[in-house]
Amino acid sequence: MRSFCEGWILVILVFLWTNWSTPAYSGETLYKDQMTTVRLPCQSRDTKMPVIWEKTPGSQTIFFNEISHTNDDKYSLGRKYKDDWTLVINTLLKRHEGVYVCLQILRGKRTTLKEYTLLLNGPPQIPPSTPWSIKIAVEEGGTVDLWCNVSSPTKPLIRWFTQENGLLNPIHVNGPLLQVRNISRFCATKHVCLAENEYSNSPINMTFDIEVEFAARILLYDVRPNKKDLLSKTLYRKRDVEVILRCDVMASPDVEIYWKVQKFNKSELQELACYTPGKGISKINITENIYRFDIYHVPQKSVTMFDLIFTTKQNFTFSKYVCETESGKLPGEKKSITVAQRR
Repeated sequence: MRSFCEGWILVILVFLWTNWSTPAYSGETLYKDQMTTVRLPCQSRDTKMPVIWEKTPGSQTIFFNEISHTNDDKYSLGRKYKDDWTLVINTLLKRHEGVYVCLQILRGKRTTLKEYTLLLNGPPQIPPSTPWSIKIAVEEGGTVDLWCNVSSPTKPLIRWFTQENGLLNPIHVNGPLLQVRNISRFCATKHVCLAENEYSNSPINMTFDIEVEFAARILLYDVRPNKKDLLSKTLYRKRDVEVILRCDVMASPDVEIYWKVQKFNKSELQELACYTPGKGISKINITENIYRFDIYHVPQKSVTMFDLIFTTKQNFTFSKYVCETESGKLPGEKKSITVAQRR
C-alpha cells in the first residue's frame, strides 16, 4: 500500500491483470488488422441441411448456402470440402466489425455452429455508455474505487495521476483500478487515468472528480480586532462600538447556517437569519433592524463565512450569539459566543 493525501491507495489487479481480459462474449473474439484477409471457419453437422451466415447488428443474412444475400463484394465462401462453410472476408474494413453467426436449422430449431466477434486492432477505447469525466461523492474516512473503464484488443498501459491547476502529477500506480482508502478532505481533487497500447497515437483519459463530504466545523470570532481571538467564548466590548461576529464554516456539501441570539435573562434562542446554499440570506427576525448580515465564500477550501454585524447601542445587543448549521445528511455543528459590556 502507498500513502497519499492522508489516505491509503490500494491498487487491486483484478481479473488477472497480467493476462488482460477482454469483454466476455458468447463464442470466439478475434482482433484483426485492417486491410487483411480474415477466415471464419464453420463446419456443418448435416450436409443435407442449409447453412446460414448472419451478421449483427442488423441481423443481416450474408449467405444462405452458397447464395449471397449481400452487396458487399468483400465476402466469399472458402469451401475445401463438402461440410466446410468457411466465411472469408477479403480486405477487412471498419464496416466488417460485428458478430458473425454460422447456423443450421436442425430438427426445426436454429442451431449455432460457430459464433465470432470480429473487431479491428486499434488503440484503447472508452465504451460509449461510459462518461469521460465522472464526479464521485464519498464521505470522509470512506473508500472510493476508481475504475479506468477502457476496452483494448491488447493489454494497455494504464497510469494514474492527480490533476491540480491543469497539471498532471504522477501517483506511480499502474492498473485499471485505483482504490483510495481512509479518504480525507485533502483528497478532494481530480484523478486521471491515461491508457495506451502499441496502436495509440496518444493516450485516452478518464477524469474522476472526487468530492469529499464531511460534517461542518465552525470557528466563531470577532473580525474587528487586529489579532483575532478564536478561543474566547466571551467578548468584552464598550457601548457604541461595531462588532462583526464571523461564523466560519468548513463543510462539504454546503449547509444551512443560522444566526441565533439568547438574550440575558431568557432561556430560549431567537433566530435572526439563515443562509441557504443557492438561495442566499433570509432574515428571520425583521423587527430588530439593528442586525446586518454578509456572506463570503472560499469554494476551493469548502468554506462559507456568515457575518453578523451590529453596534452595541441597546442593552439587548449584549447577549449570547449562536451560530448553528443544519444538514440533511451529516451531523450539524453549533457554537456560541457572548458579547458582554465592558465597564
